Amino acid sequence: MEGHDWEKLERTVREIRDNTVTARSRATYQNSYCRFLAWLVRNKPHLAPQPFLEALGNTADGSLQQLRTTIKALVTQDRRIVPQDFAAV
Repeated sequence: MEGHDWEKLERTVREIRDNTVTARSRATYQNSYCRFLAWLVRNKPHLAPQPFLEALGNTADGSLQQLRTTIKALVTQDRRIVPQDFAAV
Protein backbone atom coordinates (compact mmCIF):
# COMPACT_ATOMS: atom_id res chain seq x y z
CA MET A 1 0.00 0.00 0.00
CA GLU A 2 1.70 3.08 -1.23
CA GLY A 3 1.37 6.39 0.53
CA HIS A 4 1.24 4.92 4.04
CA ASP A 5 3.89 5.69 6.60
CA TRP A 6 4.51 2.18 7.94
CA GLU A 7 7.26 3.31 10.31
CA LYS A 8 4.89 5.79 11.91
CA LEU A 9 2.24 3.09 12.21
CA GLU A 10 4.74 0.73 13.85
CA ARG A 11 5.80 3.46 16.31
CA THR A 12 2.16 4.16 17.16
CA VAL A 13 1.41 0.48 17.71
CA ARG A 14 4.52 0.14 19.90
CA GLU A 15 3.48 3.17 21.99
CA ILE A 16 -0.03 1.78 22.44
CA ARG A 17 1.36 -1.60 23.49
CA ASP A 18 3.75 0.05 25.94
CA ASN A 19 0.86 1.99 27.51
CA THR A 20 -1.41 -1.01 27.90
CA VAL A 21 -1.88 -2.19 31.45
CA THR A 22 -2.14 -5.94 31.86
CA ALA A 23 -5.08 -7.43 33.72
CA ARG A 24 -2.72 -8.61 36.46
CA SER A 25 -1.25 -5.12 36.91
CA ARG A 26 -4.72 -3.59 36.93
CA ALA A 27 -5.80 -6.05 39.64
CA THR A 28 -2.70 -5.21 41.69
CA TYR A 29 -3.38 -1.47 41.42
CA GLN A 30 -7.04 -1.99 42.25
CA ASN A 31 -6.25 -4.09 45.33
CA SER A 32 -3.74 -1.52 46.59
CA TYR A 33 -6.20 1.29 45.96
CA CYS A 34 -9.00 -0.52 47.79
CA ARG A 35 -6.67 -1.36 50.67
CA PHE A 36 -5.81 2.34 51.00
CA LEU A 37 -9.47 3.36 50.83
CA ALA A 38 -10.39 0.79 53.49
CA TRP A 39 -7.67 2.19 55.74
CA LEU A 40 -8.93 5.71 55.08
CA VAL A 41 -12.55 4.82 55.89
CA ARG A 42 -11.54 3.05 59.12
CA ASN A 43 -8.89 5.49 60.36
CA LYS A 44 -9.56 8.89 58.78
CA PRO A 45 -13.20 8.91 57.64
CA HIS A 46 -13.31 12.70 57.83
CA LEU A 47 -10.97 12.75 54.80
CA ALA A 48 -13.31 10.64 52.65
CA PRO A 49 -16.03 12.38 50.63
CA GLN A 50 -19.44 12.12 52.29
CA PRO A 51 -21.18 10.69 49.18
CA PHE A 52 -18.62 7.86 49.12
CA LEU A 53 -19.20 7.08 52.81
CA GLU A 54 -22.97 7.16 52.28
CA ALA A 55 -22.67 4.79 49.33
CA LEU A 56 -20.69 2.37 51.52
CA GLY A 57 -23.31 2.41 54.25
CA ASN A 58 -22.62 1.15 57.77
CA THR A 59 -19.23 -0.58 57.79
CA ALA A 60 -18.62 -0.64 61.55
CA ASP A 61 -19.59 -4.29 62.08
CA GLY A 62 -17.69 -5.82 59.16
CA SER A 63 -14.12 -7.01 58.96
CA LEU A 64 -11.43 -5.11 57.08
CA GLN A 65 -11.60 -7.72 54.31
CA GLN A 66 -15.37 -7.23 54.01
CA LEU A 67 -14.82 -3.47 53.82
CA ARG A 68 -12.24 -3.92 51.03
CA THR A 69 -14.64 -6.17 49.13
CA THR A 70 -17.46 -3.64 49.49
CA ILE A 71 -15.21 -0.79 48.36
CA LYS A 72 -13.95 -2.77 45.37
CA ALA A 73 -17.49 -3.57 44.27
CA LEU A 74 -18.53 0.05 44.70
CA VAL A 75 -15.65 1.67 42.80
CA THR A 76 -15.67 -0.86 39.96
CA GLN A 77 -19.44 -0.90 39.38
CA ASP A 78 -20.22 2.81 39.60
CA ARG A 79 -17.68 5.12 37.96
CA ARG A 80 -19.59 8.16 39.20
CA ILE A 81 -18.53 7.41 42.78
CA VAL A 82 -15.52 9.52 43.77
CA PRO A 83 -13.84 7.64 46.62
CA GLN A 84 -11.20 10.26 47.32
CA ASP A 85 -10.70 13.87 46.30
CA PHE A 86 -7.05 14.58 47.02
CA ALA A 87 -7.50 18.26 46.25
CA ALA A 88 -9.85 18.52 49.23
CA VAL A 89 -7.38 16.96 51.66
